[in-house]
Amino acid sequence: MIYLKKEMPDYVVYEGERYMINTDFRVWINTENILYSELPWFEKIIELFKLCYKDNLPPDANVAFKLLINFYCGGSEVYAENKIQQGTFFRVFDFEFDAELIYAAFMQQYRIDLTEEELHWWKFLALFRSVGQDTKLFSVMQWRAMDLSVISDKNQKEHYRNLKRIYRLPSRRLGDGDSELAEMISQMME
Repeated sequence: MIYLKKEMPDYVVYEGERYMINTDFRVWINTENILYSELPWFEKIIELFKLCYKDNLPPDANVAFKLLINFYCGGSEVYAENKIQQGTFFRVFDFEFDAELIYAAFMQQYRIDLTEEELHWWKFLALFRSVGQDTKLFSVMQWRAMDLSVISDKNQKEHYRNLKRIYRLPSRRLGDGDSELAEMISQMME
């Protein structure tokens, strides 16, 4: 959540204590890679803690993880709850797979070179969520999200089916062995 009257936080709070975290957008993009990696779920949590917390973390690991997920979703629990459905993430983009499209969209719309810019994660998210219709990234995400069942014209449906196939994301799911992680994420968002 962007605060226009104060600086972006570089910490999370638990029981009145501040726990310093890395805020650079690159760190938070990498959290997705960790979540979808082949590591066992317990090792994923450890890697996320090492990557995201600067010094120490809250004494309760479940709370520490929930705070990270909340920060990852831009500091909005409502947004986090809407994005996490039954332990899976509905995806129309992938930060790694779509890196070139994201880079191009930021250059086109904001004149921000993401290879050189230092951006707080929440600032990056606000800009990413507001990418305009005139960017290829926006079009690709629309094609991926498109419900073909509502298109009645046969040629148009085939056209969009081809676009969905061309721009399909690689399969990245929480693995079968990650049911405990998926359940934990799901419970935290209740």
